[in-house]
Amino acid sequence: MTTTVPVPGDTATAPDPREEYIQGLEALARLLREHPEVPLPVVGKHVSTAVTLYLFDDPLVHARTLIPHMTGTRAEVDTAGSYDAVNVHGAVRGLRVRLYMKAEDVCEQAVTKRITSPDDRVLHEMIEWQIPAALLDLVGPAEGEVSRG
Repeated sequence: MTTTVPVPGDTATAPDPREEYIQGLEALARLLREHPEVPLPVVGKHVSTAVTLYLFDDPLVHARTLIPHMTGTRAEVDTAGSYDAVNVHGAVRGLRVRLYMKAEDVCEQAVTKRITSPDDRVLHEMIEWQIPAALLDLVGPAEGEVSRG
């Protein structure tokens, strides 16, 4: 069953993308449960595919909602993509989940190195992103760490 929402100015209705996505996840879960012969997306012993949630609007608010429901969480700064980002990796039960937030929306910048010209004009700055304590407290200590003190 597909849930629809009214389209302004149109007598027809359009499917609700959020509801369709949730129904797709539920249908996939039913298929995997009913057909144990169908393999999970695994490489070796580990599930290889994670669901990525892109938290662009109010990322820390959404992170505060989601992270308490995740296990095995860890946060990292990723500077290799289109945007510098903070990724929180973890799992909701057996499903790997990655929370993606733009670093500029959640982090403080620290200049680690400044290259200047002979007349002291800044030519280049090396920036390091600092994950805020509020997010690190949600994620919990890194593996082998006692606290984030």
